[in-house]
Amino acid sequence: MELFDITSTMEYEANLFAANLLIEPDVMMQYLKEGYSIVQTAAALDVNVNMLAIKLLEMRDMDLDLPFTINRQFLGKIEDRADSI
Repeated sequence: MELFDITSTMEYEANLFAANLLIEPDVMMQYLKEGYSIVQTAAALDVNVNMLAIKLLEMRDMDLDLPFTINRQFLGKIEDRADSI
C-alpha cells in the first residue's frame, strides 16, 4: 500500500476516505489507550501508518478526545518501512 501526494487536496481527500473506510475508531482508540504506538497500532489494524495518522488528524480536528496530543508536523516524519515496526 502506498499513499500518494498528500499535498494534493484530491489525493488527501481520497486517503481520508480510505482511512475512514478501513479504520474502526473504537478499535484504534483501544490500542492507543493500551499504550500501543502509532506504528504498532497501524500494524495491528493492518493499515498503512500514514493512513492511521490521517485518521488521527481528522479526529483531532473534530475535537474528539485522543489519549495523547497530536501535532500535524509528525505526518511528514513517519516512514512506512517494515523494519520500523
